[in-house]
Amino acid sequence: MWRWTRWSYRSDSLTVISDVSRSAAIMIAAWVLAGAAPGLAPAQATATPSARTPAVVVDTDMDFDDAAALAYLAEADRIGLIDLRAVTVTVAGIAFPGNGLSHARCLLAKVGMAGVPTSDGDRLRTNNFPEEVRLLLDGLVERAVQPDPATPCPAVATEGDAAHLLISSIRAAKRPVTLITLGPVTNVAQMLERDPAIVARIKRVIVEGGDTTGSVPVNPLDAHDYNLWVDAPAVQAVLRALPGRVFMSGRNATNHVPLTPAFRERLAADRTTPAAGVVYSIASDPLIVGGEQGGTLSETYWWDPLAAVAATVRGVETFKPMHITVVQGGADEGRTVVDPRGTLVHFGVSASADRFHDAFIDVLNDRRPARSRR
Repeated sequence: MWRWTRWSYRSDSLTVISDVSRSAAIMIAAWVLAGAAPGLAPAQATATPSARTPAVVVDTDMDFDDAAALAYLAEADRIGLIDLRAVTVTVAGIAFPGNGLSHARCLLAKVGMAGVPTSDGDRLRTNNFPEEVRLLLDGLVERAVQPDPATPCPAVATEGDAAHLLISSIRAAKRPVTLITLGPVTNVAQMLERDPAIVARIKRVIVEGGDTTGSVPVNPLDAHDYNLWVDAPAVQAVLRALPGRVFMSGRNATNHVPLTPAFRERLAADRTTPAAGVVYSIASDPLIVGGEQGGTLSETYWWDPLAAVAATVRGVETFKPMHITVVQGGADEGRTVVDPRGTLVHFGVSASADRFHDAFIDVLNDRRPARSRR
């Protein structure tokens, strides 16, 4: 999940990148240098889900932090922390259509979870990331997730079956499902359009996004939460369909979990599974190291991984009930506003960095964390 200004795609768009964030320019230059993760021992056998294991479905746009979160959730399934029922990919987010689905399947194969059903959506939205940046991000993710560093992930065509897969996997689960969304919620809104009654089968929805801090961005134009801005109507539709069951994990909480050198060094010394290797490849990418050396590390946070860990481990993120409205148009489109007439949601207001790091690394390495959710 990124916070980025709106893009006009004019000839001076790359100049706007440097105006919005110096770190972005450093990151773009470094992405091309990213390398593949080292080979690691195979993960242990998948645990059989019990009657109490939470059923989980994931919807993602396969940015680099999405890949780290999906690696965590796949490993959480392998150790019996969750029962991962399906993974869907939106074509309205960072990854290009087809590439996102290919990378999700590569990652699942790499961690021994190739049997998890996957598909992608068919609804494009206005995207404010320049194609050059998206290409670099696609390359970064591919190098981290491909099972064989010498073999690219197989090219796949878009399937457009995400809404159907969401419906079928949620309805097939024996218990209400936790839906974790890591990108624009376009697929989820389409699912609700097709099957409004499915809300009875959804226990809660984790939405990565939102900001009620009121803080002024470094650049006045960089005032939009990417995941919410891309499809603000979809976010509002999800909130209205599931009042009291949406947990929003956004800037208020992710500000507490920057990606730090200490985390990378800790993971370097404690990575025994392919899932941990994926996350280490991302965390040790030259764009991150370059950001640290240039004093711009504060631009990079564990956005999606915090949402994934908070969905599975208690005490990581603090949520408070709030009434929220998502602005639907104009210069503030996609912003979350505290509004007494808005929908009741559980809003993430802070996070414990220590508990997050401990749980994230434990699960990536096949260890059940303390305080896991049931």
